[in-house]
Amino acid sequence: MSLAGATRKGDNLRAHLRRVTAPLHDALDARMRPAGDWDDRTEMVRFLSTQYAARIGIEEWLSDHAGEFEPPRQTPLIAADLAAFDAPLPQAAPRFALPPSASPTAVTSDEHRPALGIAWVLAGSSLGNAAMLKEMQRARHGRDAWPQAFLSDDAMLQFWRALRLRLERPVGEDEARYVTLAAEAAFSHFLAHAHAAARASEIAAA
Repeated sequence: MSLAGATRKGDNLRAHLRRVTAPLHDALDARMRPAGDWDDRTEMVRFLSTQYAARIGIEEWLSDHAGEFEPPRQTPLIAADLAAFDAPLPQAAPRFALPPSASPTAVTSDEHRPALGIAWVLAGSSLGNAAMLKEMQRARHGRDAWPQAFLSDDAMLQFWRALRLRLERPVGEDEARYVTLAAEAAFSHFLAHAHAAARASEIAAA
């Protein structure tokens, strides 16, 4: 069921997205984040592999549909980190697709607008990555550093700062709804990959 709700008086698009997608964001953060104290190579590889598998389909979709809202690609950075761990890339994953309710043909004549919600999900995650990078660096102080091309990516942070200007303005009910539906689709896509990775880990450990 969609969490897209009515806008509140004074909401800008960023505030609306944060409020209505908070349950999905929290669920994804709990599921995706590496477990432990940054001392488990297997957990780091799982984290990076899941990120790659989820992002590759979204990046391909954005390349076709995002226009001005296309974020910088991060899968090459994740691939570099996996290679540094001597870990293979994950197998090809299903392509990302918008649900019909968020399709541009269903909600708007501007094909690029739903991409704003998806770009918000990807760009906003860079803030969490920056926090994880600091935590990892503190935890591994004096020890060999883990590969960190993905977590230290500055290009996505720069994109996020520019995107905020677009998000922090008043928003109408229709725009809020279809941008939120697109953001929910992106969160659900990530969660599906995170659940699949968790199941695979459980099977491997059995």
